[in-house]
Amino acid sequence: MEPPAPRRAHPARGELLRGSAPWAGVAALTGLAFLLVTEADSWQGSWGETQALLQLAAIVIIGPLAGAAGCWQGQREHRRRTHDLLAGAVRGPLARLLTAALPTALWATAGYLTATAAALLATWPYTSAGAPRLTVPLTDIVFIVSMTLIGHVTGAVVRWRLLAPAFAAGAYVVLWLLPNTARETPAARHLVPVAPEHLLAESVPVWWQPLATTGWTGGLAAAAVLAYTARRRWTALLPLTVALTAGALLMQNGERMYRPDPLTQRQICDESVRPAICVRADYPGLLPQIKNALTDINARLEGVENLPARFTDLDWGPKSTDAHLPSLTPYGQSVVRGRLADPERYAWEAAMALLPSMHGGCDARLEDRRVSRIDTAVEEWLVPDPWEFDELAHARAVGDTEEIASIKAERKALDAVSGRLRAMDQGERRQWLSDYFATVEKCDMDEVPAL
Repeated sequence: MEPPAPRRAHPARGELLRGSAPWAGVAALTGLAFLLVTEADSWQGSWGETQALLQLAAIVIIGPLAGAAGCWQGQREHRRRTHDLLAGAVRGPLARLLTAALPTALWATAGYLTATAAALLATWPYTSAGAPRLTVPLTDIVFIVSMTLIGHVTGAVVRWRLLAPAFAAGAYVVLWLLPNTARETPAARHLVPVAPEHLLAESVPVWWQPLATTGWTGGLAAAAVLAYTARRRWTALLPLTVALTAGALLMQNGERMYRPDPLTQRQICDESVRPAICVRADYPGLLPQIKNALTDINARLEGVENLPARFTDLDWGPKSTDAHLPSLTPYGQSVVRGRLADPERYAWEAAMALLPSMHGGCDARLEDRRVSRIDTAVEEWLVPDPWEFDELAHARAVGDTEEIASIKAERKALDAVSGRLRAMDQGERRQWLSDYFATVEKCDMDEVPAL
C-alpha cells in the first residue's frame, strides 16, 4: 500500500509568510506607532481623540502604504516575466489575484489593528466616560483592504517600475489635500472616509454613514478587481453602481451625517459649592480636579450674592446666569492624560469669567480709571494671574523712564485700592462684593461701589 501523498500547502500560505506582504504590516505598524507616540499628549485619555487620530492615520498613512504594497505585488509577474505564462494556469484570474493581494491586505490590517489595540489600552486608564466605537476600525479596515486591491490591480495593468512610490505619493496627496483644500467643491471632501477636523472627536455618525462609506470604498475596489479578472467584465457594473450611489449619498449629506455626541451635550454638576461647577458628561473624572482648582475662589466668594448660578464648560457659551469655565478641549492643552495641565492657570481663567471683561466689554469701565482699578483689585484678590506680564521689568529693560514712572504711579494707586479691599472684615467685604458683582453686566459707572 502506497503512503498517502503529502498535502500541499495552499499558495496563500507562502504569500502570507514570505515576500513583501509581511513588510506591509511592519510598515503600517511602524508608521502608526510613530504617530501615536509623538502625539500621545493630544489623544491619550480621550476615546474620541484616540479614534480620530487612528482613523486619520489609517486613511492618510496606512492607506497609501497598503496601496503601494499592493501595487508592488501586482507588478510581480511583470518583473518575473511570467504574466503570459500564468494566463494558462489552472486557477482563474480572480483566484490568483486574491491569493496574491489578500495577504498584503491582511498584514497591513494586522499592523493597524495592533496599533489600535495598543492605543485603546493606553487610553483606557485615563478615561472616565464613554467607550470606543466599533464602526471606526471596521470602516478603516475596509478602506485599507480596498486600497490594497486597487493598488494590486493598478500594478498588474501598468508596468512602470516607479509605479508603487508614485501610487503612494498620489494617494497621499488626494487623501490629505482633498479634505483640507476642497474649497470649490467642499462636498467632495466627504468622499475621503475621515470626518472633517472639527467633527473628529466630538461627533458620532448616523447609523447609515459607515454603510455608505463601506459601499463607496469597497465598491470601487470590487469593481476594479472584477473589471480586471472577471470573464464577464460587465459584472463590475454592479459594485461600481453601489460605489457611485454611496459616494453620491456621502457628498449630498456632508456634515449632516454627523450629530453631536450626547455626552458632549450633557453636564455633570457639583452643587455643593456656589457657584456650582458643571463639566461635560464625557469628562466626569475631571470634576473633582476642577473643584479642587477652584477651592480658593469658592472660599473667597462664600456668602457673596449676585454671582452666576454655576460654572459651565458647554461650548455654546454661558447663559446669563452662568460663568464659562475654560474649555477642556482640544485635548492635550488644558487636559493631558486625564489631568489638568495647569490648575493655577485654569483657576485664573475661571475667575476672569466672573469679571466685567467677560460680560459685554463695556468701554466705559476701561476708560474710567477709578472703576478700572476696582476691577483689577477684585481680579487680584480672587486669584493672581500666574502669567502676568511684568510691565515694569520690560520698561526698565528698554530704559523708558517715563513709562517706569507711569507704571509705578499706577501700581501705587492700585495697591491703595487693593489694600482697602483686603483690610475689610469678612462681613463688610462680603456685602461690598455682593454690590460689586451686581454691576458687572452694567455700563453705569456710578453704580459701581466705591473702594
